[in-house]
Amino acid sequence: MDKTINISTALNERYVPYTYTMLFSLFTSNPGTRVRVFLLFGELSEGSLADFRELGERFNNDIVFCNIDKSSLPEDLPVGEKWQLEIYFRLFLTDILPPDIDRLLYLDGDIIVNKPLDDLYDTDFEGAHLVVCKDMGISEDNIEWHKNARAEGLRHIIDTQTYFNSGVMLMNIELLREFCPPQTYLDVAKEFDYQIFAPDQDLLNYVHYGHVKYADPHKYDLLTDIARDRGESYDSVIDETVIYHYTGDKPWAGDRIHYDIEKVWWDYALETPYREWLRDKFISECICGGGVKDLVQGLRSDLRTAIDSFNKLRSLIGNM
Repeated sequence: MDKTINISTALNERYVPYTYTMLFSLFTSNPGTRVRVFLLFGELSEGSLADFRELGERFNNDIVFCNIDKSSLPEDLPVGEKWQLEIYFRLFLTDILPPDIDRLLYLDGDIIVNKPLDDLYDTDFEGAHLVVCKDMGISEDNIEWHKNARAEGLRHIIDTQTYFNSGVMLMNIELLREFCPPQTYLDVAKEFDYQIFAPDQDLLNYVHYGHVKYADPHKYDLLTDIARDRGESYDSVIDETVIYHYTGDKPWAGDRIHYDIEKVWWDYALETPYREWLRDKFISECICGGGVKDLVQGLRSDLRTAIDSFNKLRSLIGNM
């Protein structure tokens, strides 16, 4: 085993079981490759750190713990339930990584790697800052909504042919060190008064606009809920897709509508030490959660409104 690939991901304590599952899938699917993982975090419990150490040792891979001082980030950076402060850690990788690293693959924690990564990792940058995948969630049907959600100066980055998802990024670290120190992103965030809709992703799209190379999203960054909405199924994606990205409804969230591509995630999750916790949490949310009930009630309300409108229209036509 003489080849090493460099991977990074960021997490907090809440995301430990899911990031562990991602790394377990990565290690399992790349048995002939030495993997070095730079784990970015603000705080993790000793138990979680021990679990990740054990995981690395089990597969003879290296996990490098990178404890980031969260107080060094501007307080005005957008955060919330959906986006935690840890999403910004990837912007600082050029300062964090050892000087001998010239390329790195960044992966979000809600990902499954189901096949070897060699072809993606060895992609020729051809002068690009990043190798990324177009965001499957941006379509002609919703592009105007996405543009209107951004500040005017950011709207040019919203395009079905150029806007990319930041959860899978092959980063040209050597070039980024020269072109884009971390302060570049912070300056852009300040320029827009921190009014950024998709925080780190919009910053990355803005700073690297016109300087990225695109990989096949169906193969290397399949947004699974979008694939589901387009009629894809487990059988139609399992042979070709390398990276599954569960960006929307999470497979581990019981109070959601589910679909068969989630089986890929559970196949790995049920092999981890967190399997019982994940299973119990999922069952509890299925039984007690109100998400599906609220959805059904909303559909019923929409149906009643549609029926009322239809009856009124039929009555008007009948009186003509």
